[in-house]
Parts: sequence; C-alpha cells; structure tokens
Amino acid sequence: MSTRRHKEAVLTQECFSQLERHQNIHLLQVGQIIREKGPWTNPILQAILKDSQLPRDEVDRYLSSEVPVFFELRVRYLLSSEMFTEAVVLAKTCSQHPVAGRHLFFRQAYLTCLLKASLPRHMHEEMSDIDGKDAVDIVCNTESEESDETLLALCTAFLSQQLHRETCTACGEARHCLYTSHRSVFYTGGDMYCMW
Repeated sequence: MSTRRHKEAVLTQECFSQLERHQNIHLLQVGQIIREKGPWTNPILQAILKDSQLPRDEVDRYLSSEVPVFFELRVRYLLSSEMFTEAVVLAKTCSQHPVAGRHLFFRQAYLTCLLKASLPRHMHEEMSDIDGKDAVDIVCNTESEESDETLLALCTAFLSQQLHRETCTACGEARHCLYTSHRSVFYTGGDMYCMW
C-alpha cells in the first residue's frame, strides 16, 4: 500500500473511531442498515415500494428509524434509475410522515414524478394544500434538478392553484424566482413570451 493510501486509511479509521466514540447517530444508523444487509432489504420498505397496505403506525415507526436524508437518498436513487413507480410511492409515504414530511424534498419529488407520469389531476390535488411559501421553495429547489419544461409546468400549476385560492401573496415571489432563473425560457428569437 502506498504511503498516501496508508495515511488516508489511517485518517478514515480515526474519523470512524471519533464518530463511534461520540455515538454519532448517523454512523449508528448506517451500521444498522449494513447489518440488515443493505438499504433495500427491510420488509417494511419492500412493502412500501410495492404499494402494499400497511398499518400507518408500522410505516411511521419504520420511517422514524432513520434520518430523512437516508430516505431522500433512496428516492433520488430510484429516480435516477427511472424506477418512477417506486419513487412516487416512497416519496409520497415520506411526505405523509410527521418528521420526514417536514422536508420539502419529498413533496417536490412526488409532484415531479406525478408530472412526469402525466397525472396532472393528481398533481393538482396534491398541490392544493401547499402554501405559497412552500410552493416557491419547491420551485426554486427544483430548478437545479429538472428541465426547464418541468420547472415551467410546476410553476404554472402552483400559480394556477394560488390564483384559484385567491391567496396570491407568494405569486410575485414565484414569478420573480422563475423569471430571474429562467429568462432564456421566455426569450426566443427576440420575442418575449409572458404567461402573466
């Protein structure tokens, strides 16, 4: 082993020892996941991914057993593997959990999957209880991960929801976020297209 690799191995072991000594919750959870033979083997997770009906308290207990970022990583993996059905189910389940549901990523992923699956009616139903601030946050977070067309469709749907509710205090913020982030979408060949 080269001197550099040996130093890296020693440093990694020292870091691991420090985290272990301080009972780092994330390290303990990763250790538990590894002991369970990987991040996909839990029977409750398998049932969730198959959209099986489980008692809500069982699902909540399982989702509480790990930090939300571990479920976010699973959803991201499913999306990147184009396993949209499983991603939709897991994202929706996480978005309904009392703790994980506070992370807008799960709503964002769920709505994006519904949009990509051409289920606009379901998407609009799910958007109906999202307030303007969360809508703006979802749009701005989606910006770096999705195409302009997907982002524009989400913006249009959110703005439409806000206008229907007549609570358009966040509409100006959403327009500003959309416009400043995607000016090129609105300018084509010297013409400006405005949807407002």
